[in-house]
Amino acid sequence: MVFLLVVGLSAQADPLLAAGVQSSESADAVSAQSVVTQQKQGVPEGFGIADNDHRAPYHLDSWVGLAMLFSALGIAVALNHPSGAMRRIGYFSCALVLLGIGGGLLLMRFIGVFANFEEATLPPDVAKPFLLTFQALLATVGGVYMLWLSATANSEPNKIFANANEEVRYGQYSRYLHWVTAFVFLLLMPMGVFMSALSHDIGLLQYVYVIHKALGFTLLILVFIRLIWNRVSPRPALSRSLNPWELKLAHIVHIALYVVLFAFPISGYMMSTGAGKWSHFFFVDTPLLFEPSMEIVRPFGLLHKILLPYLFYLIIFAHVIGALKHHYIDGDVESVRRMVS
Repeated sequence: MVFLLVVGLSAQADPLLAAGVQSSESADAVSAQSVVTQQKQGVPEGFGIADNDHRAPYHLDSWVGLAMLFSALGIAVALNHPSGAMRRIGYFSCALVLLGIGGGLLLMRFIGVFANFEEATLPPDVAKPFLLTFQALLATVGGVYMLWLSATANSEPNKIFANANEEVRYGQYSRYLHWVTAFVFLLLMPMGVFMSALSHDIGLLQYVYVIHKALGFTLLILVFIRLIWNRVSPRPALSRSLNPWELKLAHIVHIALYVVLFAFPISGYMMSTGAGKWSHFFFVDTPLLFEPSMEIVRPFGLLHKILLPYLFYLIIFAHVIGALKHHYIDGDVESVRRMVS
């Protein structure tokens, strides 16, 4: 939530910029007659107009996005560091991030920000306030748990990790990629739902879009790197303690998770570009490779905003529940330690 506060303060501190953006958008706006025509055809107002190339002052939105990315990388390195002291710092840093996300979302929930969601166009849209509240509670519980780990891990010994994957556990590079990807996605999911609560006529929404899209492209790159690394250094085999049906289910969940991680940024880019809007990779605007078309926006919008989020919730639920079952019910401590220090 730090990035929202920083960008929001920046927007408030520079009213001239906001006025300039509004005047620019007014100058480029379509005529009233064309707007009526678009609405009759079921096309949103402003469709096909590339009017989202403005940024926060001094590219603050891109800098904040980079700070979030490198913070995720730093926490991932600390969580998997050979030194027990560094791992405790990683636990504490992770706790701060999770508590910040959870606390910030809960604060907005109680001050009424969630009441500003767009009018629901599809039945699942009405669940958005609940989803943000649920994510806030999960982040808060996770933050408390990581805080407890940081406070009780005083005697945690130093460990030695190989860079490449080993026969029974993942190496350093796989661990870094795993946790950076997880943290980036952890930032993207509530951010995407939160943007639905922001009015389209405020500059803050565009700044959050810049961060969201930049981290989305980063996620796609991370997944590609993970696949390449898995070819260079094959992943450890699944635990022999798993039942045959658990092995099949774990394989299905693993493939589905990769499909979702690929599909999220690709569908987001297709949806945005199909509407004639720029996408952003930090300081760079990506090219508009094809003409705007609602035939592109509708299926990819449904995929990005509805189908993929709920599929992800099911997948990550199965992933986490499976890990907890193996660790606490089956007593298979080594399965979790393959990826967790």
